[in-house]
Amino acid sequence: MNWIISNGQTSNSNYGYTGRDGKCNTTKEHQVTATLKQVHNVSRNNQSQMQAGIVQAPTTVAIAASSNYFNSYKSGVLTNSSKCGTRVDHAVLAVGYGTSSQYGDYYIVKNSWGASWGEKGYVNIGTTGNGAGVCQVQTEPAYATA
Repeated sequence: MNWIISNGQTSNSNYGYTGRDGKCNTTKEHQVTATLKQVHNVSRNNQSQMQAGIVQAPTTVAIAASSNYFNSYKSGVLTNSSKCGTRVDHAVLAVGYGTSSQYGDYYIVKNSWGASWGEKGYVNIGTTGNGAGVCQVQTEPAYATA
């Protein structure tokens, strides 16, 4: 986000990211289509602060995503922290939150793996109140303002 503050952001059509082949190549000049003014770090391991951040703007989070538990997600809410692992290795975007009578509180998270993964590219990740959250979702939240 700090790089975007300094340089601006181009559109996906100018610089597409597939995430599968590990390559990001642009075929056009860097055309600035969006700018950011400030990064807001959200208090770590704090459910109410993270929810307050999500209300302000979509919030980037780093999660533990290398486990089969995460990779094979299809629907519902991920609620078992021990199945995710503890190694934070993937960045995603928390776009909302909710409560389920079956699963409790959770975050609605957009993944970069495309619409064929999860719930049309989204995953619901449980909160744990204060603490790391399921899949470490509450450990490194931040959002930016334009």
